[in-house]
Amino acid sequence: SGLDVGQTYYYRIKSVSTSGVESDYSQTLSVTIPDAWIVSTTPGPLDVFGSSENPFTTIQSAIDASENEDTILVLPGTYQENVTVFEKVVSITTSDPTNSAANTIIDGGGNGLPTLRINGNGSNLGGSTAELVVSGLTIRNGLSPTFEVPGGLYINNTSAADINIKLSNLVIQDNVASSAPGGSYFYYTDFI
Repeated sequence: SGLDVGQTYYYRIKSVSTSGVESDYSQTLSVTIPDAWIVSTTPGPLDVFGSSENPFTTIQSAIDASENEDTILVLPGTYQENVTVFEKVVSITTSDPTNSAANTIIDGGGNGLPTLRINGNGSNLGGSTAELVVSGLTIRNGLSPTFEVPGGLYINNTSAADINIKLSNLVIQDNVASSAPGGSYFYYTDFI
């Protein structure tokens, strides 16, 4: 995006109607680029930015907005979703990973998908050499869709990238698979 973390940017908006009539400039607005994308079960007035005032309400929305080496900071709550990190090096954590897993939960809903999937897709992930951290979460109620896919945490095809994956302070529970481990499975993955 070319924007610097922690930097405040100021802008004004001007619009042009379909008939070519221009508006005046708006008042000056500002935005500060956060050092982490914030996710909360409690929305702000604008559920679009990922700031502490306007957090994302799903982890997936924050991941979709993120770039390599970004951090997704998940606030306590239960998030009913199946999360996929595809060809990105992003960390998913909490403000207190040592103590937060009991009250910061990703619940896959038993709908035939892993609760959390990290798929490098064989990519070198943009040449990133960062750490991908997942910590301070409960990962539960995933249901395996097929052979070699677990219900809970699935990390695959990251070996082409020079990244370290750090998993800590996780509770992986109540996940189901018929022909793979129910809790977690790591396939074509190095450096965990």
